[in-house]
This record gives sequence, structure tokens and C-alpha cells, in this order.
Amino acid sequence: MVPDAAKLVALIVLLYGSTSVRLLYADEAVLWLARRGFRLRLATGFLRVGGRSPLLLNPLDPLTPAYRGHWGGPTSTAGAGTAMTQHREACRRLAPLVAVVAVLVLLALPLALLFGSPLAVLACAGLAYLAAGLSLLGLWRARQAFALSPRGFAKLAFENLVCLPFAPGLIRQLCAAAPWPGDLGNAVAAWPEPARQAALATLCQGIDAQHALYDEEHPRAGDLRAYRDRLTQRSAPPATLSLSTERTTP
Repeated sequence: MVPDAAKLVALIVLLYGSTSVRLLYADEAVLWLARRGFRLRLATGFLRVGGRSPLLLNPLDPLTPAYRGHWGGPTSTAGAGTAMTQHREACRRLAPLVAVVAVLVLLALPLALLFGSPLAVLACAGLAYLAAGLSLLGLWRARQAFALSPRGFAKLAFENLVCLPFAPGLIRQLCAAAPWPGDLGNAVAAWPEPARQAALATLCQGIDAQHALYDEEHPRAGDLRAYRDRLTQRSAPPATLSLSTERTTP
């Protein structure tokens, strides 16, 4: 066992877990493609820092793309759906390499630290760095699908190689750098049932929580009521309604 192994393992878990945290404004949610279709999640709102609340994504599922998006903004731009499809497909192709990194960094390396010899730790760390390098090589080859500039790639490569526990969260980092374009209401309205109804209920819950931040006489409160009504009463997306993107701290 390596000295202070438990502290090192806790540090690995903490650093990796940070890649699963999203800070969301009151008009934001996270959209991801689960096995049974698209899903939508809101921040709990129990803690708000600088107008944003934390949301913890499933740390046991780092391979599923999860995108931050907002409602009440501009409608989706032309070609946005195609771009996001390409992004998700590129994540899917990158996932096997990231899965190997996750096994080495989050399972093999902690076990070696806790129960193995220093030589076993060095072997696991070397294999983990090799796998992380291969995943970054795959990212470099697919950088156009991710709309990733050389500078953006260099930043990701530096972070994932200097701090190895970040490497299993590579897909989460790529999704964090690519927010869902346009309005979530437009995306939700196009989903098949029953995912559409579940997402509408989630959106309405978020809208109600945001509405509670304003007095009834505030212009934005009226906009939010109108947006909610159009979202729930019409089968088409609320394409003509756009709210202010101003962030408000309660």
C-alpha cells in the first residue's frame, strides 16, 4: 500500500467528480440522450451562487453526452440540429477510448494505490496516461465534428494530462463547451411521446421556479406566464416568444 493512499484516492474521486457538476442559471437545464431517449434535468436550487445553482450529473455514466441549454431565448438556428447530431456521434465514437481511461483511472489506479505495490501504481498510471493520450489523439482527429479549435484542443489536452482524474470526464468537458443551440422549448416540442410530456413538465417546473423570483408586476413575470402557457397549450414550439437573456440573482 502506498503511503497516504486513501487521501490520494479521495483526491482522484473529488477531481473526477468536479467534471460531473454543472452550474445552471434559473432559465437553464441539462439535456442528455439516455438509453430510452432524451431527458431533461433542472438544478435543485437549494444553493445559489452568483445566480447559478449546481446540478450533479450521474458520475457513473461519464460517456453519455449532456448539454446545457436554456429556455426563453432565440429560436434554433439553421443547421443547429445537424451540428448537434454530429457532436453526439463524435462523442459516441470517442466513448470506447474514454471508457478505457475511466477504468484505469477510477478503478485500477485506486486499487493499486490501496492494495498494490509502488511498481503496480506506476504501471497503472503509465497505462492510464497512454489511454488518455490515445483518447486525445482520437479527439484531435475528430476536432471538426466538435468544432474544436487548435487552441481549444490544447487547453483540453493540457488539463487532462496535467490532472489525470479529469481525463475520464473528457466527453462531459466537450459537451460543456458546446451548449445546446437555441431554445429548449423548441427541442422539447419535437420529441416523441412520452419523453415530450415528461420534458414539458420539467420545463414548466423550472419556469415556475424562475417566476417565483419576480414580483407579479415585473414585466418578466408576465413574459414567463405567457411562455409557459404557449409551451403547454400548443403542440408546436414557442418560436415567436423570446425572453430576455438577462441573468437575475434572487
